[in-house]
Amino acid sequence: MFVIRVSDEYSMLDVLGFESVGNQSILENKFDYIQVGENEYGLEGLYFDISPSLNHLEKLFKAE
Repeated sequence: MFVIRVSDEYSMLDVLGFESVGNQSILENKFDYIQVGENEYGLEGLYFDISPSLNHLEKLFKAE
């Protein structure tokens, strides 16, 4: 899922009825993987594209 802010990940989990239950990791400096609890879909986790947030932070630090 594509999110604008990292905090949007948890809003999306809540809206979709999932609960974060463990590991969270950043992959390829672009994706955030969040492990979710047992659910009717059998999903172990969800991937979020957090590149907008990371790109914004990169621009902020380059400006300094």
